[in-house]
Amino acid sequence: MCAQRGARHITLTSRRGAESLHANPNKLVRRIFEYLQSIGDLSITLESMDSSSYPDMAALVRSLTPKLGGCIVLTAVLRDRTFAKLEPSDFDDVFTAKTGVVQALAASTDVASLDFLVAFSSVVGLFGNGGQANYGA
Repeated sequence: MCAQRGARHITLTSRRGAESLHANPNKLVRRIFEYLQSIGDLSITLESMDSSSYPDMAALVRSLTPKLGGCIVLTAVLRDRTFAKLEPSDFDDVFTAKTGVVQALAASTDVASLDFLVAFSSVVGLFGNGGQANYGA
């Protein structure tokens, strides 16, 4: 959708980078990325990094040309288990993944100057899903 609205430079991040595309059993994800790469006037890259890391995010933002125009955050970490078996770290890891990216971004750039910042969560927070109490929190 960003490309359809005029974005010409799109940078995606993933903890494993391009390796995550090949490890993902969902071939549709890989095909969409390959299709976007085939669009002649679109530059799309996939960076391997911890997006909740302040130094990593700052380095990424500094490296972007043209400068960052907007950001969509779709971060997810799953630590699925029943509520009785959850440990504090299970909540911390999931929470940090959701909020850490936005905090690192805010520390690395003037968020008010962006054209958009959209942070997605999950419908699990509203309706629940067995074994995902920490994800919906």
